Amino acid sequence: MLEQRPLSSKEIKLLNTDLKYILKNRSGQLRFLIGWVLLCIIIGTFFYFKLNSTQEHYLLFGCAFIYILIGVWVFLEQSIRLIKKQKSINFALSRGTTNYIRVTTSRYIEFSEYEDEGVDYLFQLNDNEMLSIGGQDFYPTKKFPNTDFEIVVCYGIKNEILLLERYNYGEKLRPTIKVNGKEKWALMESPNYPHEENFKIIPGNIEDYYRILTS
Repeated sequence: MLEQRPLSSKEIKLLNTDLKYILKNRSGQLRFLIGWVLLCIIIGTFFYFKLNSTQEHYLLFGCAFIYILIGVWVFLEQSIRLIKKQKSINFALSRGTTNYIRVTTSRYIEFSEYEDEGVDYLFQLNDNEMLSIGGQDFYPTKKFPNTDFEIVVCYGIKNEILLLERYNYGEKLRPTIKVNGKEKWALMESPNYPHEENFKIIPGNIEDYYRILTS
């Protein structure tokens, strides 16, 4: 369902902004590690001269070593996560393309949020096709849902989402049908409910949504 197009200048700028944020965080993590090790050494040295027995000294060295290892572990865990994301962003930028879907509609169903699962939608595309999107990235705004909008999804090396943008070109649209959260949760028990499978095409008409989702 998703098509491909070149990254726009805005999308390239957003990805580069994420890169700068990653580099800043990696630098901050290195400073944290250096500060953590120095703090362990300073505190250890202070208590070293206050202890008398060899056993106490060994215990102090062991505690200092453990705390230094904790700092190194936190540093490596966060650094690996940021390095992976940095590689994915560089991969996306070098590829130079992104996935998108352009939607033109005049009717839709809104499945309201009940707890924290986000809002789901069925947009009528033509006489016999509906588009399912939803989740926490698609809360209603002053301009969305819209009669004409585009959703851009840029994926990384492992198909993780690096960028998700929505562009509204038409007019703000009110729901044709609004399903409350409790009814939505009842529908979610049906195997035919899309369950946040974004950009899934479902045959049918929104006025017949209940039969389609429960049959």
